[in-house]
Amino acid sequence: MTAVTRRTGTPWRLAAVLGGVGVVVLLLAVFLVVRAGAPVPGREITRYDVTVDVDREGLALVTIDMDFDFGSKPGHGPFITLPTRQGYDATHDRLYEVWMFTQSSATGAPADRYVDRTDNEVRLRVGDEDRGDITGVHQYTITYLLRGMVNPEAGDGELDEFYWNALGHEWEIPVRDATVTVRGPSDVVAAACYSGRRGATDPCEDASRSGAQASFVGGSFEPGKVFTVAVGWPAGTFEGAEIILERRPEPGYVTFFKLFDPRTDGGFLAAWILLLGAGGALALAWWSGRDRAFLGLTPGLAPTEGIPAR
Repeated sequence: MTAVTRRTGTPWRLAAVLGGVGVVVLLLAVFLVVRAGAPVPGREITRYDVTVDVDREGLALVTIDMDFDFGSKPGHGPFITLPTRQGYDATHDRLYEVWMFTQSSATGAPADRYVDRTDNEVRLRVGDEDRGDITGVHQYTITYLLRGMVNPEAGDGELDEFYWNALGHEWEIPVRDATVTVRGPSDVVAAACYSGRRGATDPCEDASRSGAQASFVGGSFEPGKVFTVAVGWPAGTFEGAEIILERRPEPGYVTFFKLFDPRTDGGFLAAWILLLGAGGALALAWWSGRDRAFLGLTPGLAPTEGIPAR
């Protein structure tokens, strides 16, 4: 794993949007997925407030304060899914570190923590896996630490940016009254937000900045809609922030064929062994196949079912 700082080589996205230029951008942003299993009538998040505090090192403390309506069917509780790996270029993935989860419910709903990790994401389930009888509207608070989201010297190198999908495109229930607040170590110089389908550049309901804080109002989101926020500070604000890159593992079939590359001594020998072994296996299969073809059939008579005449 390597940590590097890369400039994108293009003007910062906020500058384009604030200047009135509509562009479609490819996001390299961690997105949040809120799910609750199969669709249930009336099941939705009726309030969704997110606060992100980013320190000088680029470490973000994310706090989610939500009201979860279980709708017409009891359930266990909500869960969130956060990607920890995304494609960056032809050979590298960008990594995001997510850890230190906490969770609680001010309304007394079960709030046990279940964390599942894969190579590409981390999932937090909140509730009690032995209790699926929770009904009504309940408040949940979830916090976690996130590293690797800040883009140092973005665009022409004039800004450090925090570019984040507060709601991603894979969540499955409606979200109402969504807001995001981002606070940094110094005054914010640019702020914008977008909503709509993945990749959309339509502005959200409101984006504002005051001192070290940027505030965003997203409104309501149906499943599949994305809520993206972008915040900019002067370049150099986040002294320790780095983009974390890791070389993408080669697919298994590529590694396999490299073992038998005839351009190398070891590969040449391995290729010959493979060919000889394959030849032996084919010969064995052919002779065994001929023997099996005559089972249940006296040569010269009509073939049994499923065996062609010879």
